[in-house]
Amino acid sequence: MATRDCGMTSHTTSGTTVDGWRLATSAYIDSPRSTPIGAPNHDAFNHEAPNYAGTGAPSNGCRPRVAFQGERGAYGDIAIGMIWGNEALPLASWSFTDVINAVLRGKCDYAVLPVENSVVGRIAPVCDLLDVTPSLQVMRDVTVPVRHALLAPPGATIDTLTSVTSHPVALAQCGIFLRQHPWLVPHDSYDTAGAARDVAARAQRHEAAIAGVLAARRYHLDVLVEDIQDVPNNATRFVVVTCADVLRNPTAHTETVRSGVSERRW
Repeated sequence: MATRDCGMTSHTTSGTTVDGWRLATSAYIDSPRSTPIGAPNHDAFNHEAPNYAGTGAPSNGCRPRVAFQGERGAYGDIAIGMIWGNEALPLASWSFTDVINAVLRGKCDYAVLPVENSVVGRIAPVCDLLDVTPSLQVMRDVTVPVRHALLAPPGATIDTLTSVTSHPVALAQCGIFLRQHPWLVPHDSYDTAGAARDVAARAQRHEAAIAGVLAARRYHLDVLVEDIQDVPNNATRFVVVTCADVLRNPTAHTETVRSGVSERRW
């Protein structure tokens, strides 16, 4: 099956690979830009943090279990909130493979996966996984504005910082800001919200993370600078997928996502 270049080809052989993303920041800072997929509704980003009860509980037909890649507060978590509000039980997962397996093995009812970004284009690691998993059915899609912020522990200022951690693609999408603040040494993480969680846990005034504002609220970090992404209308399109068993036994929450795309499109 032919594949398309997603615009994030790495030029280095160093680093760790997670789900096809090579954690080597320098290879992404000057990655090619693709045509934007359209201006998102930024007001949708400013919803309050969902008041979820927990994750991984058995589905009772009213609160679907939804897997996403990353930690709570990630953009996948935001996508879940945009679709279900507070009526979902999000399951944070380490990798895209883990997300898909959670659905296939019945641990979750749905998965939310990013398939396209307005800056880097097609997200090849996810699209390739979906292409080889035909048993998954795409139910709908949702576009999430990507508004990166510089987050740090209380008491930190941009002058006290010496390092910043995030997903390599997020670091690349904030290349202009990083070049304007060369004393901030970038470090790679598997997830934006995961980076925020770890920075909060260490509570060092010289460490910062790049993630969304929802992650700052969840992990009690200060927002030092908002909207540091290079492209103002940066957005990621997520798809909701499920398996045949869920479709054969529909519930009230099945209808919540039975709209939007009805075909595999990425």
